[in-house]
Amino acid sequence: MAIEFIKKPFKDEENLSCLESYVKEWFIKTFKELTPPQKYSFKLISNGYNVVITAPTGSGKTIAGFLSILSELFKMGKEGKLKDSVYCIYVSPLKALDKHGFKEIKIRELETGYGWAKTSIKEKIVQAIINSYKEFGFEPEIWPLMAGSAPFCMFNREPLNLPFISGGLGHGGRAHAPNEYLVIQEGKNVKGLATLEKSYVSMLYNFSKIL
Repeated sequence: MAIEFIKKPFKDEENLSCLESYVKEWFIKTFKELTPPQKYSFKLISNGYNVVITAPTGSGKTIAGFLSILSELFKMGKEGKLKDSVYCIYVSPLKALDKHGFKEIKIRELETGYGWAKTSIKEKIVQAIINSYKEFGFEPEIWPLMAGSAPFCMFNREPLNLPFISGGLGHGGRAHAPNEYLVIQEGKNVKGLATLEKSYVSMLYNFSKIL
């Protein structure tokens, strides 16, 4: 699938007309205008396109994705199609939603920290990923220790006891920071989003052969 870069924003009315009337009315009353990320994305997200938005913190990215989903749920409710089921999983900074009026979403601290985690290089999933790297012509780096912090132990300790590993071809950095990035366009020496997706498919395929 080709990646297209949007060079010109849509008109405000084009974007807002995609929203359900109640959601559109709330947005107009709450915000003075659409922010640049919203001008480029509201219409595309509402029409079912996969959209990658890169913009500084506080620029309206969260609302750009969240509001289109919320609008679709309102439409389904009006048409009597909304059932007691899961229609979407949206990962979002909850403080941003709280700031914009979604007070019913509660932030609850489950714990203050987590322990270490480890996965053996002999695990089948590790071998599958190593094989995938080699299939693409790369020799993977095996890190015996990683200084990063994440709740990997939730997977490979009781009760799940599952191996956990991080990998994939492509390039990104500054995870969780306002200037976090992922290279999209393919280059000669740096792989982009297309190769990243292919590497995931290869990993799953190799893993299925080992099982």
